Amino acid sequence: MYNHCLPQGDHTLIYNHLTNTIGRIMNPLELTNIQRALEQGKTPEGPLFASLAEDGFFVDDACHEELAADVQYTARRYSSILSPIILASEQCNFRCSYCYEEFKRGNISDDVINAFIKYIRKNLRNYTGVSMGWFGGEPLLAAKEIERISTEVIDICVQGRKPYTAHMTTNGYLLDAPMMERMLRCKVAHYQITLDGMSENHNQTRTLAGGGPTFERIIANLRGIRDQVKARQLSIAIRTNITKPQLSRLEEYGSFMAAEFGNDPRFSFLFRLAGDWGGERVQGMKDELAESLDTVYTVLLNSGVKLSQTDTFSLMGNPICYAADRNSFILGSDGTIYKCTVRFDKEYNHLGHISENGDLVLDYDKLNQWLAQPVQKAEKCATCATWTLCRNRTCPARVFDEASSKANCSFEFSSLDAVLTLLDRSNSEYVKEYA
Repeated sequence: MYNHCLPQGDHTLIYNHLTNTIGRIMNPLELTNIQRALEQGKTPEGPLFASLAEDGFFVDDACHEELAADVQYTARRYSSILSPIILASEQCNFRCSYCYEEFKRGNISDDVINAFIKYIRKNLRNYTGVSMGWFGGEPLLAAKEIERISTEVIDICVQGRKPYTAHMTTNGYLLDAPMMERMLRCKVAHYQITLDGMSENHNQTRTLAGGGPTFERIIANLRGIRDQVKARQLSIAIRTNITKPQLSRLEEYGSFMAAEFGNDPRFSFLFRLAGDWGGERVQGMKDELAESLDTVYTVLLNSGVKLSQTDTFSLMGNPICYAADRNSFILGSDGTIYKCTVRFDKEYNHLGHISENGDLVLDYDKLNQWLAQPVQKAEKCATCATWTLCRNRTCPARVFDEASSKANCSFEFSSLDAVLTLLDRSNSEYVKEYA
């Protein structure tokens, strides 16, 4: 029930939502013969069917696939890994035209750092590991604070024999090769950095706080990392927030990025729509906001550009926001606890604070609304076999702001055929080839 087939001319792609596996069938006729045998009540023979069955594309009639989806959904939402996201600095050196943040506070205080380290020391035994996120503002404005927290928490994890990983969302302006080496010593190995198209487009939407361009500096930093940083356990997702003015130069941008970073497997590319996420700044560019990623995918497909899209593939396997996870929370620089990194101004997102003793003082009624919202099927969900994997909660915050009966689909599933085609073209590591 979770299979999706897509003919691609000389081969067929088959995707299974439950296992997040993409297969490339080089002889589509064999797949047709398998389907015919099953329709006749026969068990197909041959190595292709055996391989596809082993990988979950075919299951026994007695298999309860929806129950497997329920278990998978619950396991992800209640992972035993602690996943805090720390607002290392709530200031920023940029003033992006669509940014929703107000920059009311500065770097994380010593008191909050001490409290958080106490929390980790007291509670690590309750988790199987730590996956730390760094966010802002711009987190690298607090590089020293990141180093201090990382050193302490990594040491606690080593003593407790628990794995530690970290990721960061940064604008990339301060992330030159020496800074990257510093962050790698803090085990920050995955980064998301935003570039809004070619320099003319990017420098209109992502300017310095005092005015001025940022594209050239970020590109220079990325080139420096590409050429000077040798660490292989490093991944950089270059995110592009699409607006209407970018569409005319999107093919050029894709070709430029492919030439610069397409041959380094550590770089991948993620495309999103620039949106109205709140705040006043975005009001001045309402007419520039694009409505659908379909146009973006069409341009990329027609261009023939090959771009690695690791984050896109990962999001297909887990389309629900971290805000729906039990063991994920946001720690503000002043000790406020949030659930979502977007709706900072909403009262429902203010769950409590961290105490001086390292305890999370939470409003559990609010927390429970994030974790246990009633599952509401939208009209579109009624005809979607995969709704059991997301339960219409791709963005749990939308339930607070919108009617819960509205479909809440991920970008990847809304444009699945285009996404699968791009993944098929971009990098064979996403696709398992069946002879």
